[in-house]
Amino acid sequence: MRTTDLPRDRHPEPRGPRSTGLDAAALAAAVPRIGTVRRMATVAAHQAKELALAGLSHLPGISPLVDRPRTQPLRSGAIAMNRWWRSPYGSAAKPEGLGAIPWDYVEQQQDDIPFLGLREHWYPALPSQDLRHNAAAPVALLGDDLVLFRTADGQAAALENRCPHRGPLLSLGQVGVLQAGTITCRYHGMTFDGDGECVAFLADGPDSPACGKVRTRRYPTEEVGGVIWVWMGDGAPEPLMSHVPRAHDVLDYTHKFIHTVQIPISHLNILDNAVDLTHTGVLHRTCLLFSGQKPSGRLAVTELDRPDGTPSGLHVEYRDDGPQAGQFSIDQIEWYLPNFVYHDHDDLGGGLGAGFFWFVPRDVGSFTGFFILGLKDAPNPFLDRLKRTFFEVMWSRWYPVPGTVSSCLDGGDLPMMASQGRVARWDADDLSRTDGGVVKARRMVQAAHRAEVADRRRRSDGSGHSLPRLQRPLGPA
Repeated sequence: MRTTDLPRDRHPEPRGPRSTGLDAAALAAAVPRIGTVRRMATVAAHQAKELALAGLSHLPGISPLVDRPRTQPLRSGAIAMNRWWRSPYGSAAKPEGLGAIPWDYVEQQQDDIPFLGLREHWYPALPSQDLRHNAAAPVALLGDDLVLFRTADGQAAALENRCPHRGPLLSLGQVGVLQAGTITCRYHGMTFDGDGECVAFLADGPDSPACGKVRTRRYPTEEVGGVIWVWMGDGAPEPLMSHVPRAHDVLDYTHKFIHTVQIPISHLNILDNAVDLTHTGVLHRTCLLFSGQKPSGRLAVTELDRPDGTPSGLHVEYRDDGPQAGQFSIDQIEWYLPNFVYHDHDDLGGGLGAGFFWFVPRDVGSFTGFFILGLKDAPNPFLDRLKRTFFEVMWSRWYPVPGTVSSCLDGGDLPMMASQGRVARWDADDLSRTDGGVVKARRMVQAAHRAEVADRRRRSDGSGHSLPRLQRPLGPA
């Protein structure tokens, strides 16, 4: 481990402190402490007030009474933020260019920045309950299209989602036509087992030479903790439980809450967000996960290593309270390669144990948020079911519930990150001393990506799986 209050090698060089013109009392008034119970009432009141003021401001005679300068405590504004998030691109408030992928930047930087993520890792692909026998599930991971299905013994198999015969999607095929646990392409009946080997070709008859000769790519899988994991690398996979940091701390829980969400922005946007503690006390003032969060403090960044000494992640924490009123809710995080956050069993509260927040790239401009949270045991099955229902509601998009977790995302992080652009450009940032974790994380993923690029080039004689170069599509992005 190597601990620094700020990174020595900044990326780019963050600027030094600037005077804000605000004293401690003014800052405390702007961001007052709000406890958990009071917060729910406060959020509901803010939502009602926001809607009421918006309506009254359009009424003749009343508008001057409400449309005037005033000071007010900082709040998240989740309703307005969510409205922006759900609005289409192409308006003055949401310019069309924000939704476009900056292909010139991607093409130029693809050897230095992992726009499709790091390959030599396990990734969560699908909750176990979402893959039933005799069903096929398409999954997009790191720019690859996969199809998942269960073999005859119930094991999860992952193949390239393309029939090698003429190229249609295997996910449009049928599982269990000739044998249980095989998948058959509906076009001409080429059939594959869980290892990707052709075992039958219906259109070519029982003596087809394709059997035992034609193969499609197979991806190694493990099913652990209620999740199907896929190894995306070219090399032989390590056992998942030893490869993924903190795996036992989360996946060993008897009961877990697992939630996924598809996000149409780059996983690199949320990479910065994940290691940035300083935004939580500002952006998430009215989110229950960050009840009473302070918006500032002295950051310390510790680099975490694997047993073999190679970098594995970062520990970011506040080392002092800062001048603002309030108490920390989450004052530390652990972030790990390829791109996920670990929260310890005491971090989240509310009956939650340890948890993973994974950010899994689908393609250059989108990712899957994969949340795996341990649930502390309830005294009886009824309370356990009640707890699960509570978390399902809090993670839903039911906005009448004040401070739902989704209001932190759809009404907070996601609109902020989308407003940075579909793929945030690191070359345009003016970083500050609050960005110590961001700087370290960027450098860490870049170093790992460059090593993978160099390794693929060494194996470019055809012995390894070669990835195509990223380039601007011919049609709309």
